[in-house]
Amino acid sequence: MYPSELPRFGTVALEAIADALASLGRPVRVCGLSGLTVTKAGVSLFTSLYGCRERSFVCHEHILQDPSTGALEVHEADDPMQLQALLHRGLSYVVRVRMLMVTPDEPSLVWLTLPAAGTPLAHHAAGAAA
Repeated sequence: MYPSELPRFGTVALEAIADALASLGRPVRVCGLSGLTVTKAGVSLFTSLYGCRERSFVCHEHILQDPSTGALEVHEADDPMQLQALLHRGLSYVVRVRMLMVTPDEPSLVWLTLPAAGTPLAHHAAGAAA
């Protein structure tokens, strides 16, 4: 079902979502997939593998790390000066939180597993291919 070079972790979540939708016992149409990504791996998964992108909503939260303790902190910074002030305090930058989304009219690996809008879910093939 999926191209063989795809990392397995990238398909597990989609298969779990498809299983949950199938368990509802009635036709379901998915009008989009979105995720609030808070890690570099999450951003990569949603942009590179699922083909998601930011829309009109841009999150201004940033994940920073205290290098002395390793603790992660979430800070909201609306402009570069606010972020620069946090970095001058000695925090290390990790990633900006992003709300990423893909819709059925856009090409995506997502639509190989989830029933896109207009396509009722009768049975999904992901479980059969696993």
